[in-house]
Amino acid sequence: MKPSKKTTRYLLDTNAFIFWILGDEDHKELAGFIDAESEKGNVYISNISFLEIGLLVKKKRIKIDNILLWYNELKDYSPAKFIDPHPSEMLTSTLLPDFHKDPFDRLLVAQAAAMDAVMVTSDNTIRKYKVKTIWL
Repeated sequence: MKPSKKTTRYLLDTNAFIFWILGDEDHKELAGFIDAESEKGNVYISNISFLEIGLLVKKKRIKIDNILLWYNELKDYSPAKFIDPHPSEMLTSTLLPDFHKDPFDRLLVAQAAAMDAVMVTSDNTIRKYKVKTIWL
């Protein structure tokens, strides 16, 4: 009997999510990878990323004309799986070593670790944690 092949799950950090959904020209390879993996059901996005994106829109660091409409369309049509942070992940994020000061990134690290997912990130500070990462 062949051993079953474990499916790799990918949790996008907020930057990877933004590059993917906004079609960043410099990240076509990343977008293609995320497209392919999301179609297989392997891509996860933490709902915490929506808070971070909303704050970036408010600060005018990214442009999304109607953020609520954008969210509803994304939710309805994206093959990615949206996940809520669990209270245990929130607490775990506060217990992580103080490599990263950003509470959003710390929570994403805790979520990736809890679900044994590979985190898609270009953030070198995140790579200091005991979580698998990739960046294309």
